[in-house]
Amino acid sequence: MYYGAHAAPTHASALYKLMLAMAKRIHAQPPPEGCSQVRFPVGLLFVRGDRAGDGKKLAEQAVASFDYWDKDSADSFDIVMAGWTKNDSGIHFELDEFLAFRKVIEKSSTWEYSGETDLLLLNFEINLSEVYGWFDYSEVIVLPVETMLRDKHIGSIDGFITELVSSSKKVSESARHSGNSPIWEISDSTGILKAKEDLWQALKRFVLGDYADMLNAMENFAVRDIQKDSSPILRLPFERMRAVRCLIEGAA
Repeated sequence: MYYGAHAAPTHASALYKLMLAMAKRIHAQPPPEGCSQVRFPVGLLFVRGDRAGDGKKLAEQAVASFDYWDKDSADSFDIVMAGWTKNDSGIHFELDEFLAFRKVIEKSSTWEYSGETDLLLLNFEINLSEVYGWFDYSEVIVLPVETMLRDKHIGSIDGFITELVSSSKKVSESARHSGNSPIWEISDSTGILKAKEDLWQALKRFVLGDYADMLNAMENFAVRDIQKDSSPILRLPFERMRAVRCLIEGAA
């Protein structure tokens, strides 16, 4: 059993949590021989805990649902609450950390925070030989959650996250049943893992379902390339690297 929801105060902590979670999956289900890179779908949730009104209600709902999302998303989809911490007393919003996290993503991509609640759907990739990971900004769906709620494109954040998670599970299951795993299949000579049909297109079809046509028709919701010259790459301190590296190398 893996857990897929992460409270991450900083960009580096998010990368570490994602790498550790995905290293466990790689250890449990090793990739094919010769594979050099893997990719997994991730949702970066930018929701502020210092607001009033509807924003406050949305943050409270995210906090209340965190443990459920954590277990329900399992190994199919990772959700990162940017700028939040989790300890024995609960989940807490950290304003300075949120601003710093946001700044890192904005500086390394063309995305700009809306000021409300944003969910970025993108791939997280890991280089297996050198053991570092990064967010792939070349295919991203930016979802302004509060705008979607106001326009009644979604009924609730809980319903939408549940649909993302359950549909992501279907992607994995259908791929395993067909023998064409969107995570494990090598599609080109460089060893980057893609399905015979591009992973993101498969996710878009299954995960977004009925929303796909609507999102394509609306510029703000379409799949976009938001990369700049480079994306931040995590290189873990040695002690932390050891845990990740042991899991990944143990799968080889």
